[in-house]
Amino acid sequence: MQSQEEQSSACACTVCDLLKNSFRSRDFTIKKVIVENGRHIPKLSISLKVKNCVRKFNNQMYMINDWLAGCSSAQRVYCWACLLFSNDKNVWNTYGYNDLSNVHKAVKKHSLSESYLQAVISEKTFGKARIDYMLSDQKRVRDNQHNQLVKRNREIMKRYIDTVCYLAKTEQAFRGHDEATSSVNKGNYVEFIDVLSKYDGQLRGFLDNATTFSGLSNLIQNDLIESVSYVMLDEIKKEIQHAKFISVMLDEATDITNLCQLSYVFRYSLDNKVYERFLGFENVSQDRTAEALYTFVTNFMQKYECDSQIVAQTYDGAGAAAAAAAAAVMAGELNGLQSRVKGKYPTALFIHCFAHRLNLVLSQAMAKISKFKVNDHEKTSESVSHSLELCIKNS
Repeated sequence: MQSQEEQSSACACTVCDLLKNSFRSRDFTIKKVIVENGRHIPKLSISLKVKNCVRKFNNQMYMINDWLAGCSSAQRVYCWACLLFSNDKNVWNTYGYNDLSNVHKAVKKHSLSESYLQAVISEKTFGKARIDYMLSDQKRVRDNQHNQLVKRNREIMKRYIDTVCYLAKTEQAFRGHDEATSSVNKGNYVEFIDVLSKYDGQLRGFLDNATTFSGLSNLIQNDLIESVSYVMLDEIKKEIQHAKFISVMLDEATDITNLCQLSYVFRYSLDNKVYERFLGFENVSQDRTAEALYTFVTNFMQKYECDSQIVAQTYDGAGAAAAAAAAAVMAGELNGLQSRVKGKYPTALFIHCFAHRLNLVLSQAMAKISKFKVNDHEKTSESVSHSLELCIKNS
């Protein structure tokens, strides 16, 4: 005798198919077809011998109970709505029912069960308006209130983003030394928001009622700066991809903590206008060799997808403290960064930084002319400035 699983695989009826692959696992289009086609109601030959008589399944039960579905292979009846939409497993959507001695009581009991009623509602409203919206005015009100809250919060965030953009555009510091409530100066960001709230009732109401989120903390400020930066870099990337010619500019500087940062800038022409876009800093303290810098350049060229557009490269070429070493790394003709970049991008013409050229001319000129030399204990800002002025006039 075949098991129910073997019978299901051998039978092509909808009930067997649903037992094998659940309704909820299917694509919406397929679900819609199954619901529209309706239940499977084959003629069944279920029989049960009781004392001296034999009871047989009456196919008229399909008409009396419009939720019954049958499987000719398993010779059992199922609940069509539960097969499709019920989350609770029961005999009517798993094994099927074939006990004719109690069939009328079982049918009546199931038709009054909670799982059946929920399944019927899901079947009747499938692909239509959600029943929870039609049945619950309170939920609809809650959802409307939530949407209004979201709309208000978005308006508040616009104020914060505009403040971030304003401070960044005017190159002002965000933070203050003392941001306590009693502080006279809580920093430009917080103070600007406070001034704005005096003339913006919506913002004032938000700040007065804020409990867990006010949008004024240093972490939120950093998140907003990062978000604005991400959007700007994404727009710059789009501009770069539309530009025909790109030049890359790098400059290396060491701060007071001996952290070496490499700034990188793209210069390009778009719509007959020239743009210079600063893209950020990169920490290169661990490795400042030509090979490491070359890897960095090629990586961000690939990131911005402009390998085929580069026509020029320029670097500082010299620093105030180590001119010769920096020049060898950044602009060396044989193993320097510029020669490696040009090896990968033949059209990338190297141009030395003119500001550093002037710096080298002035420093070397002052070193060669005795009149411009002074002892260390006699150096003053006035003498250095005067020497520079003379050197420029003579050049």
